[in-house]
Amino acid sequence: MRVDYGAKIYLYYDCDGLYNLIDFDEYQGNGVLIKDGKPITPFCTHVLDNDGFTTLVDKGRTVSILVESAVQDRITWMAFPWGGRDTPIKFTWILNEEM
Repeated sequence: MRVDYGAKIYLYYDCDGLYNLIDFDEYQGNGVLIKDGKPITPFCTHVLDNDGFTTLVDKGRTVSILVESAVQDRITWMAFPWGGRDTPIKFTWILNEEM
């Protein structure tokens, strides 16, 4: 396993109830998702160029993360309620080359 350098990380606010990629109608690339005919765009975009990525988010909102691998033809979606914590998100994306 190794860090997926060049992976694109997209962060979204308030995608409540959308906990899997199958909850969306389409992924158009570059972080743009389609749900009920409307585009959903990220509030933050980052390309992983070191061992991690840290960002501050609005502590009162639900945060979702989409990662587009730079090595594999693969995207991953994670969603979680922020819960009012003042702790920043620290994110490290590890690539399992056997998958």
